[in-house]
Amino acid sequence: MAHAADDERPDEVWDVAVVGAGPAGAAAALRLARLRRRVVLLDPQRQGKTCGGGLTAESLRLLDDLGVGDAVRRIAHPNGELSVFSASGTEVRVHGTFLTVERAAFDATLAQAAIGAGAVFRQACVDAVEPLTDGTVRLELTGCPRPVRARIVVLATGASARLARALGMMDARHPSGVAVRCIVRSTHSLDRMVAAYLPDLLPGYGWVFPLGGGAYNVGCAAFEPWRGTNLADAFQRFTQQFPVTRELIEAAEAVPPLEGGILRCGFHGVRRFVVDKVVGVGETVGSTLPLTGEGIGMALATAGMAAEAIEEALASDDPGELRAYPARVARELRPRHLGLRIAQRAASVGWLNDLVARQARRGRWLHRTVAAAVTDRQPPRAVRTLRRLIRWLAAP
Repeated sequence: MAHAADDERPDEVWDVAVVGAGPAGAAAALRLARLRRRVVLLDPQRQGKTCGGGLTAESLRLLDDLGVGDAVRRIAHPNGELSVFSASGTEVRVHGTFLTVERAAFDATLAQAAIGAGAVFRQACVDAVEPLTDGTVRLELTGCPRPVRARIVVLATGASARLARALGMMDARHPSGVAVRCIVRSTHSLDRMVAAYLPDLLPGYGWVFPLGGGAYNVGCAAFEPWRGTNLADAFQRFTQQFPVTRELIEAAEAVPPLEGGILRCGFHGVRRFVVDKVVGVGETVGSTLPLTGEGIGMALATAGMAAEAIEEALASDDPGELRAYPARVARELRPRHLGLRIAQRAASVGWLNDLVARQARRGRWLHRTVAAAVTDRQPPRAVRTLRRLIRWLAAP
């Protein structure tokens, strides 16, 4: 990836400095660069994001809106069906438009689009973020004698909350989930995506996402309260005892070492989305969805909302315009997160997720509602309906 020299224009004040070149950071940089804002994109280019790499219809809509949908489709594998398994193994099949991607290639595609639009990339690790009295924000970089200064900073550091906590943007709570995964190459053929809410994985689920060419993203995640859960052991049971994964692993060349990471879901632990002229987006502010752990779509959504507010703030030279961003999050995203948080609690109760799965197989209305919850295909109305249903089913 092309990048600027460390000594290039050392006294320059950028319009926007974006910390993190994952989906949220790259999307924000792309939008602002297209508005002819002078944007610097900072990232150490570390690899190994623990992610299923699934793209829902909503994610694809947002990618098309960014103008990168076709580029992503060229590196992605299409899937037309998702199988969801309940605790007892009851299967609910959901038809839809899904893509799966390897995250390194996906992130690079978005970052290259931002660079192509005019953003300048620098390979750097940001040590500290400091708002200054002159109205700019200073970024201290590892190994770089000169800091970067910008009018506005976007924090898009993923699940790492180090910088956000230092600014008072996040509290010191533990993350809301953990996950492990690996890429398996197998001669076994699986033509659909799989999500399994099995007893050994609750509160959480396991997944198998075909990537094409005999490669599969296999992993499992545990949500709160996961204390005491050994995910490596849970992964082993998932791959040895669950029929779908057992057949896949038995025909695999090898099972590589697991990659692990943390998840921040449901805006858990967020105090403020904006601190002075620093704006948090994506998983940095816990945008990943509860229940499913889907993070890419929400990263893109928060980046778009933040970029609109940032452009208004820059155009008017009024940082107060940044307040429009958390207001939109509260209005458009928080209801969906609340509904899925309740659904996540229900899915963590084996008999309850079994009951919902059995009823979803029998009734078209409930099947559509469950499909909306697990695929992020529809707005919060269907999720609110599922929330009311779960409360009724769980009532004593």
